Amino acid sequence: MSLPVFVVLAALMAGAAIAVVAWPFLKARRAEGKGAMGMVALLAVAIPLAAFLLYGAWSNFSWDPAAQEAQSETHSMQAAIVQLEERLARETGDVEGWLLLGRSYLVQNDFPNAARAYEKAYKLTGGKNAEATVNYAEALALVDPEALNGQAGQLFEEALSVEPQNPKALWYGGLRALRAGDAATARDRWAALSATNPPPEVKTILDQRIAELDARLGQAVAASDRKPAATAAQGKPGTAVVRVSIAPQFAGKVPAGTPLFVLARDPTQPGPPLAAQRLVDPKLPVEVALTDADAMAAGRTISTAKQLTIVARYSKSGMPMATTGDLFGEARIDLSTWAPAEIVIDRAVP
Repeated sequence: MSLPVFVVLAALMAGAAIAVVAWPFLKARRAEGKGAMGMVALLAVAIPLAAFLLYGAWSNFSWDPAAQEAQSETHSMQAAIVQLEERLARETGDVEGWLLLGRSYLVQNDFPNAARAYEKAYKLTGGKNAEATVNYAEALALVDPEALNGQAGQLFEEALSVEPQNPKALWYGGLRALRAGDAATARDRWAALSATNPPPEVKTILDQRIAELDARLGQAVAASDRKPAATAAQGKPGTAVVRVSIAPQFAGKVPAGTPLFVLARDPTQPGPPLAAQRLVDPKLPVEVALTDADAMAAGRTISTAKQLTIVARYSKSGMPMATTGDLFGEARIDLSTWAPAEIVIDRAVP
């Protein structure tokens, strides 16, 4: 009921109550030859006042027009969701409809139903739609933050492979990397997100986090300088040692500050690398040892590999994902001996 209608009805009911109470009293006072207007006036004030006080204590009616409007919008949204659910029950292949339903539930903070709707869109698109993939992952993470270490995290990685500059995937992908102890990847993803010119307040937060990670990574590099040479780990099971150099035709063509990513992959296991390291301005040739401690995801380590390929790649974008023009080389690790391998950076990503 709208506020104007309520006020009119309340006034009419208060007037009727005054008439019912005052009329017999007025007749009795006149019959006695006594004035009654003073008492009638008192009743005319007392009855509405009492009604107002009692209604304020017992009712849930809101006198705030903004609150009434919000309540009306909520009812309209719920009605629209019901209608959309009914339509999608008939038209199950409508991807845009499932995305709209997911957004509607997300607005209402109904994260489980949002995840259900986005899952439909994700499955219908076979994981090729970045919006469906990212929103499905976000809803799962909102239902259970620990999902970022599992299914939700994997979905964000899938989204980045489809759309490397997706802002939401970059943000959550950075969080996931940081949780996994991969500060370098987190830093790269947030730097890429900051470069997309987000709102000023978001950019300020991102730049603060990037500065913190830069400090952390600087300390890690300093600590690594004090470690024994990588050759000390040669031939040790679970440790992949490679010596990285660059072909003469590419020497001197790598811009200063270009990071070098050294990634371990199992060709039989799709998905993110089993291990990764990021080196800034390394002096080639350089030896690198990858171990289970460099894993990017729990349960996916070098020790679990059936085959092992190590890729060394200079990333023009600063991101771990390959882009056109990146210079790289690769080598296989013999898992029967874990003997060190030689990588020559001699190719460019087409």
